[in-house]
Amino acid sequence: MIDRIDANMDELRRQVTARRVPLRNGHHESNGRPLRTRADSRFTEFNIFVDLHLANLKQSDAMVWIIIWRHVDKRTGTAILTHARIGEAAGLQRRAVTNVIRRLAESGYIEVVRKGAADRSPSVFKPTLPPPQTGAPRCTPTGAP
Repeated sequence: MIDRIDANMDELRRQVTARRVPLRNGHHESNGRPLRTRADSRFTEFNIFVDLHLANLKQSDAMVWIIIWRHVDKRTGTAILTHARIGEAAGLQRRAVTNVIRRLAESGYIEVVRKGAADRSPSVFKPTLPPPQTGAPRCTPTGAP
């Protein structure tokens, strides 16, 4: 089953890359090779998230993951955000953001690199994508049915 998932992800990456028409300075590349840019790989990652993971997450979980992904520093691969800032962007209370971040971390969708102090310093997050699971349950808190 893992081989089939890996093959599906490789095929999805190939399809996403093939759909893009590479441009440089407003012109198509003459040699026909696709351009590989950081933006291209980031949006490939985002498309994989949408196609393989989004349906398995609660709406609030998906919103928080997207907000963290949007704020990632391309050089470090991490996002530095406060829970209040995430809550403001997602329309959630700070406590709800804390619960969502805990669920996402437990499910493998984010890594909390550094936990910030309440109302003082921001947290450092690294968005990740766990292996997709067919029919995977929604991201739920520990102990929930």
